[in-house]
Amino acid sequence: MAWISIPNDPVRSFTGLPLKTQKLNDNLEYVFKPIRCPSEGCKYQTVLIREWREHMAETHDGEKDPQAQAEPEMVERNVAWLILELLLVYNRKDSSESPNPLRRIQRNADSYHTSELWRRCWNSRDRQEIKLKKEQYEWLHQFLDRKLPLSADAKEARERKEQGEEPQSVAMHLYGLSGESIRW
Repeated sequence: MAWISIPNDPVRSFTGLPLKTQKLNDNLEYVFKPIRCPSEGCKYQTVLIREWREHMAETHDGEKDPQAQAEPEMVERNVAWLILELLLVYNRKDSSESPNPLRRIQRNADSYHTSELWRRCWNSRDRQEIKLKKEQYEWLHQFLDRKLPLSADAKEARERKEQGEEPQSVAMHLYGLSGESIRW
């Protein structure tokens, strides 16, 4: 069995600055800067939205429109965390309200490779390198090179292709200049 080691270095964006994303705790919940209870006289504070909602429901149930400032806690990402976040996005549900184009390009062996890749990256979060089986390394490269459909509607996709539009790869969609963000 062949192994490939990937340096678990900080990732830099195309600007040369460290790539920052919202911090996740070990339960994969988004972490925020301390959120203080907006109710007068209450000194409660937390860093998780779930805990804030529970506090508001239990302690201040009858209050009208309680709003608090929730500013995300941002951290620099290394390669292991970036792969973990890629897998989280890939496995997010696809719905009409929140479409996930990555779900439309799934293949049969993906679940095996994603679970193995997750396990190896999760265990390597704080290490200097990530050790992957050659099969998972090759799958990751092939996955990032997969082309996304131009549209969920086959007719619209065909029309866009006839107009000369090229489909984006997964890597371009997630980490590059996305065509969706600059489309008129």
